[in-house]
Amino acid sequence: MKKLFAAAEVLSQYGFADFANYESRSIFMNQYFSIVCGYVYDQVKGDPENGIAPGTEFKDLPNSWVCPVCGSPKSDFEKVKVPICSYGNYEVSCHQAQA
Repeated sequence: MKKLFAAAEVLSQYGFADFANYESRSIFMNQYFSIVCGYVYDQVKGDPENGIAPGTEFKDLPNSWVCPVCGSPKSDFEKVKVPICSYGNYEVSCHQAQA
């Protein structure tokens, strides 16, 4: 299957364009995204419409779980470290990750 989405594309949804420097100045939350459609699984929200409670980590999803957007299996998801807080000279800016 052709990989249609990459981590850089997902990070750009959160407003992070400086991929070379963001890792050394940020606090992260791991999220998983579908390489087929770009859907981001948010463990804070879960997937209640499909029986997945809020707070369920991706690794704890049942093997039968599929992407609610495109129907892709868990094997078509990749981990991305989403920066939620970045810091610089006396400055901290936090970003709420949203799926």
